[in-house]
Amino acid sequence: MEEQIARLEGRKRRHIERFSLVVHAIDKATSGALIRRFVNCATECSVEDLLIDLRSKSARCRFTFYFHNSSPLLASLTLRGLNFSNRLFHFRGAQPFPFLAAIHLHSVGIKDAVLAKMFALCPGLRSLELIYCNLLREITITPPNLRRLIVAECNCLTSMFFAKRTRLRSYRYRGRPILSSTLYGGSLTDFYICYTTTILGRVSMFNEWFRNTLPLLFNVTILTICSNTLQAVSYLRDAGANAESPNVGNFLSLRELQLLMFEMNAVDLANIYVFLNISNHPNLEKLFVQLPTIISEPSEEDFIGILREEPPPEVGLDKLLLVKIRNFNWGRYELQLVSFLLRKASSMRTLLLVAPRLVPLNELRMEQADIPLVEAALMSGQLVVVEFLDDPLYRPFHSKIFKHF
Repeated sequence: MEEQIARLEGRKRRHIERFSLVVHAIDKATSGALIRRFVNCATECSVEDLLIDLRSKSARCRFTFYFHNSSPLLASLTLRGLNFSNRLFHFRGAQPFPFLAAIHLHSVGIKDAVLAKMFALCPGLRSLELIYCNLLREITITPPNLRRLIVAECNCLTSMFFAKRTRLRSYRYRGRPILSSTLYGGSLTDFYICYTTTILGRVSMFNEWFRNTLPLLFNVTILTICSNTLQAVSYLRDAGANAESPNVGNFLSLRELQLLMFEMNAVDLANIYVFLNISNHPNLEKLFVQLPTIISEPSEEDFIGILREEPPPEVGLDKLLLVKIRNFNWGRYELQLVSFLLRKASSMRTLLLVAPRLVPLNELRMEQADIPLVEAALMSGQLVVVEFLDDPLYRPFHSKIFKHF
């Protein structure tokens, strides 16, 4: 590493477009000073694209990143696994970063107030990623030009609010349910929301957010939601919180829908039906369903009444061409979903089941009336069963899941 840094220092401040520093292992005694020399050299060379990834625990403990000392020409900043200077006095008199358009922070110890100071210094920020930033608690998204936001697994985050001038086009959130203000303007084109714990029991806290946000998704072309979100939408509909249920989801532009299911029982199937019934999605072309890796069949309780209360949707699938269901375990309610799709999606070309095991038709827990339907789909090639598939042609747009599902 000494040879590399000597070569870098020998550039004598000549411009560097891109600089990446990935540390896997380093001597404890010299790690902090050595990393600082690399970063200082990159700054002196007016680096535009800076990536620092500290995979060594000793390096993380001995190095602190000082944002205000960054290159004035910085356009993209990616930090992973490091400490961040949270002393506010460092920002007094700090010069703005007019070219900084992308900030990606992964496992970075940054606090709310410092993030707010960064926003003030980055008027041109367009892309922001906050992943596993566990010191964040209450944040407000203020950059006026921000178009893309990812917030995932920030485990201490309790609230996130948006300035009225914010006009996001891509918003992805995964983590605990948090308080949030309305997404203004209806400018979103792709939307990902996954609550990793249920919000039932706290639905009233999220009532206004759902009522105000869901009708603004008319420009969304790609949508990913989880079973906890489906459960909340279903509960609000049943409780009368959304009296104008036809406007709950006016997804006129929706082309691709992905459902992340933490469980797949009768209630979950009913919630899928609720969502499809109350949302207007006449142009839906692709449906992806991610099932849990372990199936949990309920005991013999009377869930049939729940299913009868929410009949399968009659409209909205006329343009559906492709369905892919991952982790298909041949459970009762998974098979009911397959039968429903074979009946209602008249234009469907391919229904792809990615199943860890194959099961003979005569062993499936299906209604007798559905067996000929499945047999015909298998014979025609409309229904395809594979053990593994990672073809990009059959991959959802939101294919990155931030935690093992």
